[in-house]
Amino acid sequence: MGRRLELAEVSWRDGRLWSEKFGDVYASMGMAEARHVMLAGAGLPGRWKDRERGWPDGVFTIGELGFGAGLNFLAAWEAWDRVAEHRVPGVLRYVSVEGYPLERGDLERALAGLDAGDGMAARAAALVEAWPVGEGSVEAGTSWSVAFGGGVELVVLWGDVEGVLRGWSVPERGGIDAWFLDGFSPQRNAAMWSQAVLDAVGERSRKGARVATYTVAGAVRRELDRAGFDVRKRAGLGKKRDVLTGVLRETPRAESASVPGGRREPIDRVLVIGAGIAGCGVVKALVEAGVEAERVSVWDPGGVASGASGNAAGIVQPKLGSPQRSAAVAWYREAHTAMGAWLQTQDASVGWRAGALHLEVNERQAERLAWAAEEELGRWIGLEEASERLGVSMERGGLWVDDAWVVRPRAVCERWLAEAGVGVEARAVDSLEQSLEIVGADGVVVLANGDGVLGDKAMVGGVVGRVGGQVSGWRVEDTRWLRGVLCYGGYALPALDGVGWLGATYDHSDRVGVLDRDDEENRARLRASCGEVEALLPGTEGRADVRRAGLRVTTRDRLPVAGWLGESVGGGRVYASLGHGSRGLTGGLLSGRRVAAAMGLDAGAMG
Repeated sequence: MGRRLELAEVSWRDGRLWSEKFGDVYASMGMAEARHVMLAGAGLPGRWKDRERGWPDGVFTIGELGFGAGLNFLAAWEAWDRVAEHRVPGVLRYVSVEGYPLERGDLERALAGLDAGDGMAARAAALVEAWPVGEGSVEAGTSWSVAFGGGVELVVLWGDVEGVLRGWSVPERGGIDAWFLDGFSPQRNAAMWSQAVLDAVGERSRKGARVATYTVAGAVRRELDRAGFDVRKRAGLGKKRDVLTGVLRETPRAESASVPGGRREPIDRVLVIGAGIAGCGVVKALVEAGVEAERVSVWDPGGVASGASGNAAGIVQPKLGSPQRSAAVAWYREAHTAMGAWLQTQDASVGWRAGALHLEVNERQAERLAWAAEEELGRWIGLEEASERLGVSMERGGLWVDDAWVVRPRAVCERWLAEAGVGVEARAVDSLEQSLEIVGADGVVVLANGDGVLGDKAMVGGVVGRVGGQVSGWRVEDTRWLRGVLCYGGYALPALDGVGWLGATYDHSDRVGVLDRDDEENRARLRASCGEVEALLPGTEGRADVRRAGLRVTTRDRLPVAGWLGESVGGGRVYASLGHGSRGLTGGLLSGRRVAAAMGLDAGAMG
C-alpha cells in the first residue's frame, strides 16, 4: 500500500474557494480566466481545426499541472464540443497532475455556480459524479481516468509534480500538445515552478506544443526559456495586466558547457572543512548523490554551527533584489525553491512558514519592492491585512512575501547530518596542503568554513572580505509580539523561545565581539521604520537580553562561490561553498548540490 495523498485543506472566503496550505484562491476569475488565460493562451480551440499541424495522430493531448477545481478541464471540454462541427474528428485527452485533491463535496460546491445555459453545469455534474476522491481514497503514484462523451478523456495523475513527471513515460517526447500551468503562484508553491519541473514539461512536449499560464514572473519566463520554449507576455484579464504564453522551439538552443573539473572516477574520500549551513549542505548533497557516508568527513574545531550559522534563528525567503541583480535573484529563487521543498518535510522544531512583510523605508527600497512585485515575488497588502498577518497593529502595509520561513540554523545542520549519517569531528587543519594530505591522492577537499578561508582569499575568486554583524534579542510575550517576519532594512523575527530577535548590523571589519551600541542600532532602526512594533519591546533602550556577533563572507556579485576552484588550486582537487553573505540559510542546500554536480555526481538524483 502506497502513501495516501493529503487532501486539499480549504475554506470559503467571500464566496471563493481558498487553499489554507498555499494561502491563495482557486481560479480568482473563474471560467473567464480558464478561457482567456489557458485556452486562448494555448491557441485553442483554433488549433483543433488543423489536423496536419496540430495533432497528426488524431489525439490532441493537454497536459496540466494543478487540476484544482477542474475549471480548465471543463472549459476545454465545452470548447471541444462547441467546435465539433468545424474541427477534425478525434480524441481530446486531458492529463492533469494533482498533489492535493479536493474532496468531492468541496469540488461540488466550487462548481455549483456554473451557467446551465452552455451545458457547463451538466458537465460539472458529470465530473463531480465520477470524482473518486473521498477521505483517504487516493494513493500517491497512481492515476484515475474516465471517458466522457464526444471523445473526451480525463486522466489525473496523483502525487507531487516533479515525482510524477519524472516517472511519467510517454512516447514522442511526451506527445503533449498544450500545457496549462495552473499551480498556485511561484511565491506560494515554489515546487510547482522549479527548473526540474519545467524541464520535464519541455521534454514531454510534442513539436509545436504551446504553454499557457497566469504568472509572468521573470524567473518562470527564464526557466521556460531554458526548458525550450519561446515565451511572451499577452494581455491579461481584469486587473491582471499580463499573462504568459509560449511555444516549443523547433531547434533547441545549445546547452551550456558542463561544469569544469567534474570527476567521473570514484571518490575515495571527501573532507568537508566547516560544519555550518554551507558544510552540512554539501554533506547532505554528496550522500544523496551516491557518495557513501563512510567516505565523508567533516572537520570543524567549534563543532556544529559554531560560526555564522550559530544564530538562534534566521530567515529563508526569496531575494527581492533589483533588475541590476537579476542573476542573483534568479539563483536565490532556485535556492529558495530547493530549501523550501525540504522545509516542507520538516516539523516546527526546524522551522515554520511565517511570511514576511517588507516596508518601503526609502526610495531605493521602494524601487526594489516595486520590481519584486512585478516579478511576482510578493504582493502588496494594506495596513489592515498587514496587521492581521503580523498579529500587531500596523500603521502601514507593504510587500507581503508568503513563502518566508523562520528557521533554526543549528537544527537544520543537525538534521542534514543525521539524514546523511555523517558526524562532525572537532578538529582543525592548518593549511590547504595539510587537508590534501589527509584525503590522499584520490580524495577531494571542500572549503565551507566561511571566513576561515580568507587566510588565502586570492585562491577563491570573487570572495572580497568579511562583514561583521550582531543580532539582538529581547524577551517578549508571544501573544503580543510579531507572528510574521518584518523587514525594513533590518528585520524583526517572531518570538523564538520567548525572544524577539532583531538584526543585523553591518560592520566592515574583523570585529567579532558583541557591543551595546549594536543593540541600540538594531533597536533604533526598527524604531525609525516601525515605531509601533518597537514599542512592544521591553524598556526603551540599552543592551539586549541576549545577543550574538559573527562574521559573514561576501562576494562581488552577491552570489556564493559553489563548485570547483580550478586546476591551479590543490591540483584540481579543491571545491568550495563560500561567500554566502547573510543568505546562507537560503542558499546552502543548492550550493551543496552545485558542489556535488561539479564533482561529476548525479545532481538529478538529489531531488
